[in-house]
Amino acid sequence: MSFLTRFPIHAIKIDRSIVTDAATDANHAAVAKAVIAVARVLSIKGLAEGIETQEQLNFFKTAQCDDAQGYMFGEPLPSSACTELVGRIRNKM
Repeated sequence: MSFLTRFPIHAIKIDRSIVTDAATDANHAAVAKAVIAVARVLSIKGLAEGIETQEQLNFFKTAQCDDAQGYMFGEPLPSSACTELVGRIRNKM
C-alpha cells in the first residue's frame, strides 16, 4: 500500500467483490470499513464500486463512504451518450 503515498491518488475504489456482500457478511464489512478508514487517513475519497441494491447503498452511507457507483444509479454509457446526458443536465440548470 506504500504506493498510496507516492502517487497523486484521489480515491481508493472498493472492489465490487467486497461491495456485493458488505451489507451481509461481517468479513466483507470489515474490509470495506478498513478501506474507508485508510482513505480518510490519507485525505482521499473512498469509492464503493458495484452498488446494485438499496441495502448496499445504506451500508456504505452508514460507513461514511464518500462516493458510490453501480447499476443502481445507471448502466455504463458509451462516451457519446454520456456527453449527451451531461449536456441535457446542464441545459436544465
